[in-house]
Amino acid sequence: MNSKQVLITASACIVAAIIFFFTMLAAPAPKRANNSSGGSTIIAIPGWEKTELGSGSGAPNMKGMEVHFNDNHGVQYDLLGESLTPKSQGVIDVIKPIARIHLKPNKTVVQISADEGTFITPTSETRTGMIGTVGQPTSGLLKGNVVIRLFENDGVTPIDLSDDSINEVLNLKMQQANFDRDLGQIEADGSVKLDGRDVAFEGENLNIIYSPLLQRINRLEIQKGKFIRIKNVDNTNSLKPADESNTPLDDDVTTEPKEQPKTDSDQSTEPQILKTPARPTSQYYHITLNDHIQIDAQKNQLLGDQLELYLGMANRQGKKSQDQENNNAKPTNESDENSNPQSTPAVVVAEEDDPDDDILIKWTGPMLMLPVDDKPEMLANVRDIYMQITGTPMKILPPSKDVITASSIDYLHSQSRVRVRSSTAYPLLIDSPQIGGLITGKHFEMFLDKGLGILQGEGNMHGLSRSVLSDAKANNATSDTINSDDKSLTPGTSIHWTDRVELVFYPENDDDEDVIKTNFDALKTITFRGDVEVEHDEFDVVSDLITVQMTKPTADKNKQEASIIEAAGDVSLRTHSTDPERQLALHANQANIHFVPNDTGKMIADKLTANDDVVIRRPGQVLWSDSLLVELGHGEPVVVAMSPQLPVEQIQSPDPVDALDTMLAWEDKEQPIPTVTSVKPDGTTNVVANADTPKTDDDKSDKIYLKKVTVEGDVRARMINKDQAVYAFAHRITGDDNQVELFGNDQRPTQVVQDSGILAGDHLVYTHKDQNLHVIGKGTLSYLSTPLDEKPQNVTIKPSVTKPQGNLNVQPVSELNVDGSTTTSSSNANGATNTKPAQTGDVTNQIAPSLPTLEPAKVRVQWQDNMHYNHQTLQALFMGDVVLTASRADGATTVKGDDIRVLFNKFTSGSSKPISALDTPNLPQVNDDGMVKVTSLQGGRQVRMVNIKGNAEFLEETWAPLAANATIDPDDRANRTLLTRLRIAGQTMDFDAVPETITIPGAGTLLHEDHRPKASSSNRSDDVQFTGRGQTLFRWKDQFMLDIAHNDMIMKDYVQMLHIPEDSDNGIQLDCRTFLADMEATGGLGTWLSGNPPTPDLKVVQASRDVRINAQNRQITTDRATYIHNVRKVKLQANENKLTRITTPSGTSSPGAELIVWELDTNRFYIARPGRMNEVAPRRR
Repeated sequence: MNSKQVLITASACIVAAIIFFFTMLAAPAPKRANNSSGGSTIIAIPGWEKTELGSGSGAPNMKGMEVHFNDNHGVQYDLLGESLTPKSQGVIDVIKPIARIHLKPNKTVVQISADEGTFITPTSETRTGMIGTVGQPTSGLLKGNVVIRLFENDGVTPIDLSDDSINEVLNLKMQQANFDRDLGQIEADGSVKLDGRDVAFEGENLNIIYSPLLQRINRLEIQKGKFIRIKNVDNTNSLKPADESNTPLDDDVTTEPKEQPKTDSDQSTEPQILKTPARPTSQYYHITLNDHIQIDAQKNQLLGDQLELYLGMANRQGKKSQDQENNNAKPTNESDENSNPQSTPAVVVAEEDDPDDDILIKWTGPMLMLPVDDKPEMLANVRDIYMQITGTPMKILPPSKDVITASSIDYLHSQSRVRVRSSTAYPLLIDSPQIGGLITGKHFEMFLDKGLGILQGEGNMHGLSRSVLSDAKANNATSDTINSDDKSLTPGTSIHWTDRVELVFYPENDDDEDVIKTNFDALKTITFRGDVEVEHDEFDVVSDLITVQMTKPTADKNKQEASIIEAAGDVSLRTHSTDPERQLALHANQANIHFVPNDTGKMIADKLTANDDVVIRRPGQVLWSDSLLVELGHGEPVVVAMSPQLPVEQIQSPDPVDALDTMLAWEDKEQPIPTVTSVKPDGTTNVVANADTPKTDDDKSDKIYLKKVTVEGDVRARMINKDQAVYAFAHRITGDDNQVELFGNDQRPTQVVQDSGILAGDHLVYTHKDQNLHVIGKGTLSYLSTPLDEKPQNVTIKPSVTKPQGNLNVQPVSELNVDGSTTTSSSNANGATNTKPAQTGDVTNQIAPSLPTLEPAKVRVQWQDNMHYNHQTLQALFMGDVVLTASRADGATTVKGDDIRVLFNKFTSGSSKPISALDTPNLPQVNDDGMVKVTSLQGGRQVRMVNIKGNAEFLEETWAPLAANATIDPDDRANRTLLTRLRIAGQTMDFDAVPETITIPGAGTLLHEDHRPKASSSNRSDDVQFTGRGQTLFRWKDQFMLDIAHNDMIMKDYVQMLHIPEDSDNGIQLDCRTFLADMEATGGLGTWLSGNPPTPDLKVVQASRDVRINAQNRQITTDRATYIHNVRKVKLQANENKLTRITTPSGTSSPGAELIVWELDTNRFYIARPGRMNEVAPRRR
């Protein structure tokens, strides 16, 4: 039995004992017995002398006596004795007197016997009998072995009144007893002992004053009490609440007139009507026991200074039933009752009582019972009972070695309520070595019929290393015998609440039984309410409410463990650690921990859930979501990482109550990038234990790690990676020891933001072991015009989690501006956060980031199928209609293809010089103009190779700058003035950063448009433009390669160039097998990717093999044509034994030559090296 049950059992049994006690001494008046004879009758027993009884001295003795009569209320009395000696003035001595009172004939009988008795019978009350005159005694004295016995029977079989009767319920023994009928007083000096089937009592000096007129006890006093023992409490410890009692109450204040029975001398007279006095319907009493109160109940003990009891006694007189009419027939004597062998009840062998089931009440002072005129305010009705024990202080000592002290304990029967109350001098204290702590509160209430307990008011639980109130003698043990592993509270742990604590207990029996009994040894739930604060060495928790659901007790050890821990209402949790990397803060409106049994039956933490405005924060990391689900594993730990900086788990206490502290896995401080260890064939892993963690044989089974983590509903995360803020947005995020998955929907697409980049898609997967990233389905990778700036003036802070305004999409923002609110200071320069003590709303002081729609991305990659990044091979594969767009103020670059594969170099270190490759610290950097930076940062990553497969296209465009007062939208390309355009297309396109080349194997095209204003030149001819302003289109069938480092370009196999000048219709068409262009060097790849690509002038253009040029109605055929830009001349050279020829539209051909020079400025040809003949064709005008 625990400390709660003792309050119930002891209270109920104290009440039962008191009721037994005074009911035995002064039974309430029963219904009138049916006896037609009336009066006193002396019946001579055979062998007795029939001598008249006189009042004078020296009257002869009678050898035997048997008298039967009914009192004015119809109660039947039997008076027996071995001999009767009349004395003077109505005094009669009786040897071995026996008096029987038939309260309920054949059902309830009280028998009083003694060695001898002296009775005083006034002559005025005498009646004439068969052999003389005898009166009803008004006073008397019983001496020697005074015994009062109470018999109860079922009323069907004859009642057994023998010495060894099984119908005996109570046996009260005393040495002598005085009674006075006129005073209504009974006194018994010396020892008074009661022994009964259900109760035993011992005290000294009994005094009872009874009022026949008022039908009540006016005073009952025991001058010195010893004990009351209630036997076999397990079978009698349930008191039915008052409103369920089936005992009828007498609603009449007066009785019906009753006919006085006739005597032998009154046969001729009229019947006399005796009118009984008015009787109250109920009577209330106040009972007190004083000095050294001690109650022992089923190994529990209550100690106090005073016990007070208020109760009522109902008048049970009512209408007689037919059964009572039959039972109130002509009385039978003892000999008749015992003469019939068939009436002897069968012998019933009673089960041996277990002393542990008894309740023992001890006290050393007086016991006093007094009537109360008016119903006490605390009682509901006459059936109600109120009991209170007070002390300085009152103590409760359960077998669990707990010690409970308070000012008082009381019990109210109508509400089935037990209450332990405190005072200023004696507060409620529960010192529990088994719990491992000290509990304080205002007062404690138990509602027995509901199986509910409430610790009202503000209170605390403190975990202590040793007990502070335990009494070794009272408990027969010390708190040191409690195993520290069995304690719920570790030293230093404390729980504080401001409202109350609620306890709900399991029922003892099944729900289908008629009466549900509560098992107060089996706690079902315990709920802390009102600003609950839990402080532990390793964590703090703050919540409006915390509930612990317990398992049903085990059959073998009656052991209970937590099955669910629930926290609701502004839940905040913080872990303790001197290492900032091992700190954590959690906030939510609801959080639960669920436990399941392991293979040995021990309850272990299985999962953690949190809902409504969930915020998880650790240094450098914050996560917002609507819900959180953490599936916990037990055994050897594994690394669980949701990003390159997320942690490995930390070994925690095996106590499942402390599982809140293991909700996140911690990163090993020594390892910058965690990796998953290899898995053995049996599914286990090998992990080196932390150096500061002691190794024990039980460590492996007690370790808790994150099996799977799920956050859902508008998930937002912020973390610091190498001094850069990384943001993640998703509808749901799940993670386990293998991978982390981010899921999006229409309202919340998945987005990851770092520096100036945003990765978005419907489904993102990151695998821990190989550190690969996958985007399942369509997605985008965007770069902002300006990196995210987390300076205080750019970050809006509110006291709660804020939802974003407007429609969310994958468009980026240039700064974190939430809902347009006034900005305030929030964090340090790099946005890092520090874990603070858990307070209400602790982690909500940092607002969740949102992504409102702002300007389009300056750099953007979009795909329709999938994206895969392989960390081992350092490759990124974009699949399905891939489009890369890099926008700037006056231009844009677009790359397209069915699939695009990007190969990265390994990390670089210590280099800050310009490089000829795309430089990114995880995501590309851009300059102030929105251009991709070319200066490598330390630790950056470089693009090694790009492969575009299927409909590959590279497009570069520039527009004229807008005027300051222009009204055209900068992004409205259709209405802006195009300056230049470069478009390269083919089925496959390869970029290699090492040689800095772009290669198109197979057929392709290149279009170059130059619409820039004409440069002034007075001596240039506009009729012939080999290159320059206008549109130039190249086609080839075999191969294209652009040497970016040297600005060289080569095209092979059936190359065709078509140039249409900007200011002339005289186009030029060039066909050849190989085309080579040597342009002016502009700084290599870095310049091309700077966002402001150059338009380099041609130095030399060379076409070879089967060269044919059509210009100004001429056709030129040769083997090699070389354009020299600085002299604006074209050399037309034939191979050996071949000639260069110029053909006019009329079909005439000029004389061939080995080398012809074409001066473009004058549009003249001359032969530099003749062949078979020297001839220069005249220029047509």
